[in-house]
Amino acid sequence: MILLDVGEGAARERAVRYLTAIATDPRSLGAAFASPPAPVTGPLSAVKAATIADSLTSLGCRVRIEDVTDIRATPILTEPSSTRAPVRLTPLILLFAILGVLLGWSRLRHALEVPVPEHGMRIQAAARAPELPITEVQPLAPQVVAAPAFTSDPGETADPRAIALNQEGVTLFERGDLDGALARFENAYTRAPKNANIAKNLSDLHTFLGWSSVKSQDYIKALVQFDRALKVNEDNLQAWKGSGYAHLQLKETDAAIRALEEATRVAPEDADSALALAKLLYQSDELDRAKAVLDRLLALKPGNTDAAKLLARMNNDASVEGLFQANNTGHFRLKFDGTANAAVSSVVSAILEEAYSKIGADFHYYPPDPVIVILYAQDQFRSVSGSPDWSRGVYDGKIRIPVGGVNERSGELEDVIYHEYTHVVVQQMTRGRCPTWLNEGLAQYEETSADGGKRALLAALKRHGVVSLAGLEGSFMKLPENEAQIAYAQGYAAVLYIAESYSFYHVRSILDQIGAGKTAQEAVKDVLHFGYDDLQAGIVDYLRRSG
Repeated sequence: MILLDVGEGAARERAVRYLTAIATDPRSLGAAFASPPAPVTGPLSAVKAATIADSLTSLGCRVRIEDVTDIRATPILTEPSSTRAPVRLTPLILLFAILGVLLGWSRLRHALEVPVPEHGMRIQAAARAPELPITEVQPLAPQVVAAPAFTSDPGETADPRAIALNQEGVTLFERGDLDGALARFENAYTRAPKNANIAKNLSDLHTFLGWSSVKSQDYIKALVQFDRALKVNEDNLQAWKGSGYAHLQLKETDAAIRALEEATRVAPEDADSALALAKLLYQSDELDRAKAVLDRLLALKPGNTDAAKLLARMNNDASVEGLFQANNTGHFRLKFDGTANAAVSSVVSAILEEAYSKIGADFHYYPPDPVIVILYAQDQFRSVSGSPDWSRGVYDGKIRIPVGGVNERSGELEDVIYHEYTHVVVQQMTRGRCPTWLNEGLAQYEETSADGGKRALLAALKRHGVVSLAGLEGSFMKLPENEAQIAYAQGYAAVLYIAESYSFYHVRSILDQIGAGKTAQEAVKDVLHFGYDDLQAGIVDYLRRSG
């Protein structure tokens, strides 16, 4: 059995996720964590116990395996009493599995309309307004899961058994026996740890398994595989990229940045890693570090237009914000012109903290990292954001608000702050996949004013008529003002209809489903048990009943 001292902080959180994922009785977790070290398994085979212990150790926990019969608490995981025949994967079945993975990512690429390199990552397409050179979306995307190209020649080694084990591993992988292949490569590596070819085979298989776990959205398991790959080969570029992606999906920004820094160390010329790292640093308000990454990339690849555009945007930000003051509140990092906007900055800070509490309670979500909020004069805001004249604020990874001439609290200022902060929460909950109609509808729903012009918007929508929700999934920012008003009104009416006819729990459930990888239409159907057409009919009925 395994005894676990889970520790605190990130290690504890990861252990909870991992154990919950494999537990037969997750309710036992509380007892296991109450008085460490505590048993988290019953009797297991030595191989399975070692595998679980290795995974927990990789997550930062203190683990020991004991051969005992006195179980002091209800174990979380026990070995099944009956065994099943192992599933044998023939080459044909493996081929279909890989084709299925490739087809899935192909559909994702088509939906985003951004080409994905066959190996590596890219900057993901924007999921919502505004359409700026940089938008707040997940900066990494999963690579195509392709079978590794293993080598049967282990090179120079004095151990003939290592040669045989390596060859067996290659053969078993070709037959679809991934567990068998992994066991052979691990044994070969144990016998010949300094052999580069054997180490590469083992590292590449762990990387392949890691990206397969990413495909199934098991990011904890993916990190375990990527960590094992990097222990064998610390220069495995795809493993560093995978680690960065998985950490980002778990909202562990600092860890994602560290992984991508390692990726750029291994391959300074890899544009995907450098661009993703620069974007993460930019969103974390590490402007100088982000610019340095892009400068290095452009020195190696001067024709990279994406890097040039990002760098131009950052230089523009720096020219406006270079002398801004910063105030850290714990939940927010507020930047402002100390001369022009010092008075309103304290007002904005207070409203932000209120929004953090109220909106967090509504959505059951609180961002793990401080949110960057920048206050501008009106002309500065237009220069930096590129947003249309009717825009009162922007969230593009940072909340940007024009406050020129504002010196005191007002209902309009509260609405803008609550609106933009809602975008932060929704964007993070859905990992950048929320359709704009729902994103903007929720942002209006969370505004503090009883009206704020929204009744007039709903009346205009009633006169105009409901439009297709499928046509409102993309950005509103390039719409003419009158069309944008209808789009905002329909998003707001949709949220009102769902929240009042069902509950806000249903709204949160839709966001959770989107965050788990489903499309908006799939999420709506799963939660409400009907599709877009019926939702649009419900909006029409809601408008009729609301007068």
